[in-house]
Amino acid sequence: MSDSNSAIIQEFLVESFDNLSNINDDLTQYEKNIEDYDLLNSIYRKIHTLKGSASFLGLNKLQEITHTVESILDHIRDKDFNVNSDLIDIFLESFDICIHLLRNIENSGTEGDLDTSDILRRLKNSLEAELLGNQMPQGKDQAGGEKLEGTSSPATEADNSLESLIADHINPPTELSSESSVLTQKVEENTNADKTEPEVKEAAKPAEAKPAEEVKKVEKPKPAPVKPKATPPPGGRSNISDSIVRVNVHLLDKIMNVVGELVITRNQILQYSKFKDDADLNRYAQQLNVITTDLQTDIMTTRMQPVGSVFNKFERIVRDLSRTQKKKVHLEIIGQDTELDKTLLEVIKDPMTHLIRNSLDHGLETPEEREEKGKNPEGILSIKAYHEGGQVVIEIADDGNGISSARVRNKAVEKGIMTREEVDGLSLNKVHTLIFHPGFSTAEQVTNISGRGVGMDVVKSNIEKIGGEVEVQSEEGRGTTFRLKIPLTLPIVPALVVEGGGETFAIHQKNLVELVLLEEKDFTKIEHLHGKEFFRLRGDLIPIIRLNEVLGISKDREVENPVLNIIVLKAEGKTYGLIVDEILDTQEIVVKPLDRILKNINYYAGSTIMGDGRVALIIDAFGFYNQFDSKESAQKEEIGKREVVAEANYDTLEVVLYKLGDERTYAVPLSLIDRLEEIDCSRIEWSGNQSIIRYRNTSMPLINVENLLGLNGKSVLETQKEGKINCIVTSINGVFFGVIVSEIMDIAMSETELDTDTVDRNGLMGTIYINDRLITLVDLYEMINMTEVGKKLFKVDKSVELSGEVLVVEDSSLYRRIYEDILTDIGLKPIIVRNGEEGLSAFKNNPHVKMVITDVEMPVMSGHELSREIRESNNQIPIIAVSARLSENERQKGEESGFTTHLEKLNKKELVTLLEQYLG
Repeated sequence: MSDSNSAIIQEFLVESFDNLSNINDDLTQYEKNIEDYDLLNSIYRKIHTLKGSASFLGLNKLQEITHTVESILDHIRDKDFNVNSDLIDIFLESFDICIHLLRNIENSGTEGDLDTSDILRRLKNSLEAELLGNQMPQGKDQAGGEKLEGTSSPATEADNSLESLIADHINPPTELSSESSVLTQKVEENTNADKTEPEVKEAAKPAEAKPAEEVKKVEKPKPAPVKPKATPPPGGRSNISDSIVRVNVHLLDKIMNVVGELVITRNQILQYSKFKDDADLNRYAQQLNVITTDLQTDIMTTRMQPVGSVFNKFERIVRDLSRTQKKKVHLEIIGQDTELDKTLLEVIKDPMTHLIRNSLDHGLETPEEREEKGKNPEGILSIKAYHEGGQVVIEIADDGNGISSARVRNKAVEKGIMTREEVDGLSLNKVHTLIFHPGFSTAEQVTNISGRGVGMDVVKSNIEKIGGEVEVQSEEGRGTTFRLKIPLTLPIVPALVVEGGGETFAIHQKNLVELVLLEEKDFTKIEHLHGKEFFRLRGDLIPIIRLNEVLGISKDREVENPVLNIIVLKAEGKTYGLIVDEILDTQEIVVKPLDRILKNINYYAGSTIMGDGRVALIIDAFGFYNQFDSKESAQKEEIGKREVVAEANYDTLEVVLYKLGDERTYAVPLSLIDRLEEIDCSRIEWSGNQSIIRYRNTSMPLINVENLLGLNGKSVLETQKEGKINCIVTSINGVFFGVIVSEIMDIAMSETELDTDTVDRNGLMGTIYINDRLITLVDLYEMINMTEVGKKLFKVDKSVELSGEVLVVEDSSLYRRIYEDILTDIGLKPIIVRNGEEGLSAFKNNPHVKMVITDVEMPVMSGHELSREIRESNNQIPIIAVSARLSENERQKGEESGFTTHLEKLNKKELVTLLEQYLG
């Protein structure tokens, strides 16, 4: 049978130990009042459940005993079987043996070698005697050896009819009985047995079965062996039922509320102890903190349940709907063991059901439609759960039609949600979120499953009510993924405590991205347009909201403060900054619901009591963003357009700054770096003039930059013989190289154009400005190519001469220059553009282009989108995708998008080989 530690066996053992313990008590009560049919039915149902579960798990000994007991109880319920103390004794002895078998299963995973034939014979003899119309002798045990009353010598001859009659009642079925479904149905209902009485088998009356002379003499029972005593588990451990107590969820809720109050008191004592110079008080406060945290964690754990209890129900829904829709669907369920608060599990059932029904109705195609599109006739619907960032993420994905952005846009205009100009200006992600608008549906016809536009808005609102969020990603023709982000538990959450206008507020940490401290000299980084503020965060433009202004509270503190505290928050997939006066602390808070009067204020998600006893409102990150989203989207778009124009003059380049032996600062693009390492000088070895170190089970050449480029000063490779030195590790075509530097300084952003006219030697790419300082950008690829190892590894046949136009789509000026040099060197004419949108336009306007080389991740239009657009009109032209780092998933996604092949950006040798292959 199955492993005794498996979840289903553990559940079976807990339930069975519990049922048998109750049955023993019920039997003794029933013996005192055999007219109590409710108690009899309760005993019957528990035996019925135990028998079905044993049959399902293949526990033959347990099944035989419980099946025989059930048959006797069936007759007792039909009032054709007399109950006496001797029968009760046999029942109790049978249940003792069942407990012994269960303990064997718990300890070893099997029923063991216990002989159950005697108890089965005695049970069968009891039933046999009653079928002959006789009673068991009062006060005598069948095993005592006395002759049964009512049996006579004429009845000693019998045929097989009685034996077959007994067999109909006793022998366990050869196939899986209907009762075996009881265990598998526990996820749905455990009370079905209470509602539906199991069938009662018809038995012929003994008097009518055969003449008396044909009745065979009942076999005289053999003496019973000594009743087996259950062997205690090893080490004196009690059985599994002794370690589990079933507790009502309402009681857990009440305990959780009490723990919440304890957390508030803990916070108050901790805050009070900060202002008291009392060592004992501080020590006791910290002890209370530890104990409260442990108690809180344990109580939360008791409320957690695997999401599989909800997920498994969807197998039936998917099966039935796929048959109704005449679709072939393969359901994948991943992460059933992921745990979530029981209260939240109940809340997510309906939203998930709706999303799954939508996927089956709208998303997945019929087998015929899928074959026409070149897909597998069987669609895939996957449900996945996993932990991420202190939340449980549930993904519901299909590989069906995807969401038609054109139909969504048209429907939004048709319903008057937005104008044509507004909807055409939306990004693809924003278009997809329109499906959550009340009454919105793109279904061409209404079915009994979906299409009325009712439900998606409810899905979103229900998830947001519990502090979660819903995200949707869709690729037309490829499928859709809905992502539900659910908090682990509701009442107690980690929060950032801030101050604005003298008032204290809390912000749930699940919405927190980062904290930015802006000094007075950097206030100019905040841009203004139409009276609104925007902040450029590492090249991305995010709207800024000032807490004091929105809530209409005092600005005095803000005016006095020489810095700006910007809290970067994420809501509904959008990022924005919230400016507050002070950032105070992080602590766990107890969420209290708002009064009805305040529920309509979207800024707040609830309230909490702080350590000083004051009430603090909890900021709703969703509410704040939604208040400003519609007003600022147009303004942000205008800035974005202005930004695109500005980008024509400069690129945003993230670089690592470092120093060499000449004490000057140099830079290398961060995207080219694998790791920053410190290596021990004692590990450096030499092969001729080449220094080498063993790195990740391979030999990594070390580059002396000063010698290679003819710079002033000496490399630390020469000057330092012990200790550790700094190394920038990069990999090209699968080979590691280590660039030795004197000091690694910082990671910085440059928004100035690369000046290539200011370099005086090979190995330097050009100069850029960072914080008004001139920085030399090292050409990492060219520098490595200058080494003896690099020359051998990346040797390119210079005799190759090609001709024709090649379209290069690349958003980085660094790589644009590299590709221009490579293509020009072998006789090709490069047409170079900055993004996918420009690339598509250039492709249409240059009909003689022989190949497209494109980056994958780009603004405006990605390489994947560009490739799909080109493939709509041209399936022959080679499209080479290049990216800094490759993975198998990237390669697979590239094939689906129409890429001919995929290369690392600095793999010059393979690029030239491909150019020769396709253009030679």
